[in-house]
Amino acid sequence: MRRIILSAITLSLFAGSAFGSGAPGKLRKDAGPVHPQSMAASYGASSSDYSPASSPFGDREFNFKATASFTSEYVFRGQQRAKHSAQGGVEVSTGGLYAGAWAILPTEDAFNAYQTEIDVYGGYGFDLTDRVYADVGVTGYLYNSPQLLFAKKDSVEAYFGLAFDTFLKPSLYGFYDFETKDKTVETSLEYSLPIGRTDFLLGATGGYTSGRGYDYLYLQTDAEIVYNFNRQASIGVGGHWAISEDHQFLNGLSFTGNDSTWYGITLKARN
Repeated sequence: MRRIILSAITLSLFAGSAFGSGAPGKLRKDAGPVHPQSMAASYGASSSDYSPASSPFGDREFNFKATASFTSEYVFRGQQRAKHSAQGGVEVSTGGLYAGAWAILPTEDAFNAYQTEIDVYGGYGFDLTDRVYADVGVTGYLYNSPQLLFAKKDSVEAYFGLAFDTFLKPSLYGFYDFETKDKTVETSLEYSLPIGRTDFLLGATGGYTSGRGYDYLYLQTDAEIVYNFNRQASIGVGGHWAISEDHQFLNGLSFTGNDSTWYGITLKARN
């Protein structure tokens, strides 16, 4: 299995080179540096707003962003944490500083198997060079507490990442969770093709997580069509596929294997 996932990560990372260049950076939000938990790959959100050109670094005005979405699954770092769910968040930034909150509310949960999750994050992004961007911050994960053996507990995670304003916009992030002791390394690429008001997006994310007595690889690919009503509002529809060595892809209380396919629709607004 590990050999399959490693091969798939390699293929997905190099497959995008056939589509040309000029893609916006996946790891740079329109309203500030990317928060790793709210990546398009994690939430099925549109990634058309991850653009180095629109980074607020050096801009001391306040920027605001709001996102609302529905996904047929919530998959995070190779784990299926919910089926149908409503998600949304807000973020404010000024200069390189940013802070925000994101919520995941499962809407299909016949066995009370999934948890409501609220993420609160903040960080600082800065330019290392003209084409290399750094991002450092902290995320707090807050969960409700159902009587489940595998229920997740509240935790705090620190992260540091680099994003490169080059072909396919590669990025590399590291995460450390102080509660679970999980350590994750994640890399991603993205290609974007703008046609008029519509953006066609392709992305790939691969990672490795290790914790107390376990470790696993995961891979996710994303394809999305985003229609921009104007500079302040957009809607995106996307399809996603993930595979993982971790066997926590759950459907209610029954295991469904180590890969999954799902869709999402996202609305975004910003000032």
